[in-house]
Amino acid sequence: MEMLAKVGPHAISNILILALIVILAIMLLGNISGSKDEDTRWLHRGVGVEVAFVLLPFVFYGIGSLLNGSYSKFIASPELPMAAMILAALTIISLMKGLAASKNQTSIENFLVFTFLAILLLVGLGAYIAWLAFAKDVSPWFGALNSLIIFGVVIFSFAVHAAMAERIKKTQAVDLAGSTKESHLNS
Repeated sequence: MEMLAKVGPHAISNILILALIVILAIMLLGNISGSKDEDTRWLHRGVGVEVAFVLLPFVFYGIGSLLNGSYSKFIASPELPMAAMILAALTIISLMKGLAASKNQTSIENFLVFTFLAILLLVGLGAYIAWLAFAKDVSPWFGALNSLIIFGVVIFSFAVHAAMAERIKKTQAVDLAGSTKESHLNS
C-alpha cells in the first residue's frame, strides 16, 4: 500500500490508460486468438471496432481535457464509468444475440453467468456514476479506480462480444450447411 502512495493516483491512471490504448490497438490490428483463420481474425477486429466506437467520444473528450489542462479532473469524473456502463449494456445485448443464435445447442447456464455479471456491472456502475456526479470533493484516487474500471470492462466486453460473434458465426455456418444439404435432397 505504501508503494501505491509513492507512485500516486495520476501515474497509476496514466499507466492503465496507456495499457488500454495498447489493448485497443491489439484488438484492432492484432491476431487476438492466435488463429490462422482469416475470418476469425477479421471477426475479432470487427468486435474491436465496436468497442473502439463506444469509446471514441470519450477519447475525444479526454484529449480535449488533456489539452486544456483538466485531464486529472476528467479522469476522476463519471465519464469513464459511463463508457464502461455502455459497454456492459452492449455486452448484455451481445449475450442475448448469442443465446438466440445458439438455438438450445449450449446450456443456458453459461449465458446466465455472464449476463448476471454484465447486469451487476451495469447496476453497480450506475450507482457509482450517480455518486461521482453528486460528490462535492472527489479524491484523485477515483481517477485510478475509473481507469481500472474501464480497463476491466473493455477486456470483459471484448471477450464476451468475440465469443458471441463466434457463436453466431458457427450457428450460421451450421444453418447454411443444413439448408444446402436439404436443398440437394429435395432436387
